Amino acid sequence: TKRTARKILNQYKKKARARASRDAHRRVDQEEGKVETSMGEDKEAVKSHVNIREQLALVRKRREELKAKYLATKERHDSPLRPPGESDAEDTRPRNNSPLRPPGESDVEKEN
Repeated sequence: TKRTARKILNQYKKKARARASRDAHRRVDQEEGKVETSMGEDKEAVKSHVNIREQLALVRKRREELKAKYLATKERHDSPLRPPGESDAEDTRPRNNSPLRPPGESDVEKEN
């Protein structure tokens, strides 16, 4: 699935808020003598943090690839209609398909 950097960052922030809230409750529980430690969640949080960094790196890499592809396509479309490397001297094709015709010449005259 495609995940944008914004989505990944928001997901990380959401988990960080939940972790902070959980830690606050743990402190209250410790003061009352009810210690509840769940190491699995902490390990998962660290693991997800690393995973988020990897995801962000992948998103950045993909964005760079798409940008390069876009620029190449844009450059190709901005160039003249002939493929690159072909010069005017080599082009001896008649240009009958030009939308601009000399004045006085029309489609009706060509048919007659």
